[in-house]
Amino acid sequence: MGTNEKATTSISHSSSSATSSRTVTVLRDIVQSPWPLPYIAMVTPLVRSIWNYMEWSNGGEVALSLSHGLLILYFIISQYVRRYE
Repeated sequence: MGTNEKATTSISHSSSSATSSRTVTVLRDIVQSPWPLPYIAMVTPLVRSIWNYMEWSNGGEVALSLSHGLLILYFIISQYVRRYE
């Protein structure tokens, strides 16, 4: 191949660790904020109200599934943050 060889780039560990630490910082801010859990609690009735207003069926189930999903995601994020503290 001679002069037409492809140049390969390598990702240094310092840039990936900086990205990882930035991610942990953002997630830590989310977990330590007083707003995520009340926000999850407020979203559930709002979704149910919108669903009922639009006269779609299963609004309660959708709202409950959404709140459970958000709570599970919050728990996973909090465990991830604790792991890196």
